[in-house]
Amino acid sequence: MKETIFPRKHIVQFKAALAIVGGISFLTCTPARAEELASVTPEASVSCINPHLVCPEASEVIDTLKQIAKVYSAGDFSKLSDYLDADITTFDDKKKKLIVGKPAVMEWVREQWDKSKSEGNPVESYTIDHPFAQVRGDTAIVTFRAVKRFGGKKPKAFASQCTDIFVKHTPEDGWKKLHYRTHWKEISI
Repeated sequence: MKETIFPRKHIVQFKAALAIVGGISFLTCTPARAEELASVTPEASVSCINPHLVCPEASEVIDTLKQIAKVYSAGDFSKLSDYLDADITTFDDKKKKLIVGKPAVMEWVREQWDKSKSEGNPVESYTIDHPFAQVRGDTAIVTFRAVKRFGGKKPKAFASQCTDIFVKHTPEDGWKKLHYRTHWKEISI
């Protein structure tokens, strides 16, 4: 009998599909179980198209933005937290509410990610299109178009014009996201 060897990617997708088909809800399971299930998520591809780099610091800021997209897409929230400033803010368009502070923003981001996962729509790719970073001292503003593609039973894609503000308190800390604003709209695949 011939032995069949499946690539890790297919095994991970199969495990994730079984978790979804098995009726596991990421919104109601324990945090430990959610982390375990997140660990079997296939890695999403993250790309950055045509960055506009006007200075070496702009390159660092855009590299940080790419790392944030990678860890978010993978569901690595402990690592994501490392890239956020303690005073980070964002705006929830649906509730028309400002979200203030790292704990509140992390909770909101995780809820959005978990909801997508529980619906069987993992992030497959995240594209940062034409990012422009303007750096002034310890503050940077990055504008770009982002496109998130979700897989699963009902593949879909969303796009947003984004504005992110970063701050660098010390050179050792690196760039931290201080504020961001997105407005995601579904687009045709």
